Amino acid sequence: MMKKTAFPWIALGLGLTLLAILVQAGATVRGGPYLLPLLTLLLMNEFGLIVSLIGAGIGFSAARKPGTPRALLFAAIGCILLVLAFAWLGITLWPEGGVFK
Repeated sequence: MMKKTAFPWIALGLGLTLLAILVQAGATVRGGPYLLPLLTLLLMNEFGLIVSLIGAGIGFSAARKPGTPRALLFAAIGCILLVLAFAWLGITLWPEGGVFK
């Protein structure tokens, strides 16, 4: 059985991997040639956002308890940074560019 405190680290690793795949697939190029279909990029982005958000929530709630390693707080902060990156990338990936035209 996996401990809940391991999930923020798993979410951080998975989020970084998904973000690297999205960048390599050309998701940061506005309307450019993507190596993957746009819907695939959007689904990967949303999955990364949700996993990172859950990882941040579990990390911050576990870090409040006494006796929890301080490094778990760094994993939660990393997950929050990934949430912000995925949110920005999702808005810019959406057709018409959202509010960031």
